Amino acid sequence: METSVEIRPAEERDIDSIIRIFHEVYKEDYPYTHFFDPNWLRQSIYTDNMVMLGACDCGSGEVLGTASVVYGAGIHSDLQAEFGRLAVSCKARGRGIGNLLMEKRLEIVEERIHIGIVENRCPHDYSQKISTKYQFSPVGFLPYKHQFKNRESIALFAQVFNEALALRKNNPRLIPLVYTLAQMSFQNCGLPFDGVLDELSEVYPLRSNYHIEEFTSKDVTPLLRITRGRVVGKEVFGPTQLSYGFFRLKAKSANYLVAKSKAGENLIDAVAGAIGYIKDDLEKSLRIFELLTVDENSIQFLFSELLTKCQNEWGVKYIEIEVSAHAPKLQRTLSRLGFLPTAYIPAMVFDRVERLDVVKMVKLNMPFDLNGVELYPKEMDDMAKWVSNNFKEQSILPEIEIQLQKNPLFAEMSDDQRKILAAGLEKQTPDQNGVLYQQGGAPKGLFLILEGLGVVIQNGQRIGTVSAGEVIGERSLLSNTEHSVTIKFDEGAVIFGLTPKKLMSLEKKFPDIAMILYKNIVMDLGKRIQRLRGEGPSLSIEKAIS
Repeated sequence: METSVEIRPAEERDIDSIIRIFHEVYKEDYPYTHFFDPNWLRQSIYTDNMVMLGACDCGSGEVLGTASVVYGAGIHSDLQAEFGRLAVSCKARGRGIGNLLMEKRLEIVEERIHIGIVENRCPHDYSQKISTKYQFSPVGFLPYKHQFKNRESIALFAQVFNEALALRKNNPRLIPLVYTLAQMSFQNCGLPFDGVLDELSEVYPLRSNYHIEEFTSKDVTPLLRITRGRVVGKEVFGPTQLSYGFFRLKAKSANYLVAKSKAGENLIDAVAGAIGYIKDDLEKSLRIFELLTVDENSIQFLFSELLTKCQNEWGVKYIEIEVSAHAPKLQRTLSRLGFLPTAYIPAMVFDRVERLDVVKMVKLNMPFDLNGVELYPKEMDDMAKWVSNNFKEQSILPEIEIQLQKNPLFAEMSDDQRKILAAGLEKQTPDQNGVLYQQGGAPKGLFLILEGLGVVIQNGQRIGTVSAGEVIGERSLLSNTEHSVTIKFDEGAVIFGLTPKKLMSLEKKFPDIAMILYKNIVMDLGKRIQRLRGEGPSLSIEKAIS
């Protein structure tokens, strides 16, 4: 008969057994060797901000599993806990030890926390099932976050406790992609959703009249002046901040890039802002934890400079930032710079007198070809697919920009304007019969064909084809008239479009881009009319595809 298992706080005598289990579960090539360091484990057992448990066989006394809870140690992480380091010996699998460890952790900490977070590995779904059983819900998917033998993705689960929702700030303002992710997260958590869709906020402007310096001790005083009087409404959150102290920041391997502008001849450069980050050379990852600004014109410059260093100097593959759900301008700026929303955690951080929702945004400097993940439950799988599709579509953006550059409808646009337009195009899927739009139907948008061949049909007759690089639908979009033809594609076509709603948004936020687009469409239509007058019916296909 199988003996029972006792769950108790880990003790110093358990250290060798815990190391053995970590070796067994994480393998010898695990890059974080401190997991196997007795001194580090001893410190973890006795530290005040961690609970480490051991699962012991009541018969033999052997340690069969371990798990921990790390209490948030940071300025904004009050009453936050991360449930992690769950490892069970292979020979003890199937005895419910993982469930017992989660149950004991909750018993110990649930009365003293507001938010609990679990980062579950995805090569298997064991820990995801345990998280689900104990009412943790899927709130995000972090692709390629950790470096094991290969890069692994994380299924992020969360649960709110006690007074978290009573202290939560309502009605976060969210850009469209974040809004969709937030809806999924709230639905998964069984919470009523109160987000406000923000389609009008602009990005922070990009100015180049600054230069970058690495953070030094002489920068502490001017930066502290920012934190003590000029920061209203934090936009970025992390485990630490400048006011924790220069030496503690150095101990955490945290650093800042400082933007400075010339104050005048023979005067000291003025600090315009700074961005704080922690770089992990083992994981080739970077976490942005603080943004300080006197001049908001320095914000996009700071991020751009940091991203350039990540890609060109440091070889960083994964960049993560936690952004306030009440900061749509920064959400949009980061989206412009290639970040995508990957997780939305209700009431995650405590700021002043209330708890704020947080959106995790990630930028990848590596090809996206996700495979080998097991996800549970269905809601987690759906969320991971949504996040993955956004990264896949993002990888197509450079190709879209190239096609925009080639097509005369987008002539006279700058590189930045084409980037903005490319980011506003949405992937379009023909219906089950391959039809993109029907003759006589209301205008559905302007469409750029990246891959595939489309057949043009008018009055039931095939009159021509359209292929990669061509733009269709622009006449109906501009004149708001019915489509004059039906366009039907073969399977596998890749099409991106500017819908009427997106066009209206473009007019409001970027009237310069809309003006160029309208002018080019009108000029193109004028040329078509001239050619039609001189060439007769041979131009019917060119006229009809709108």
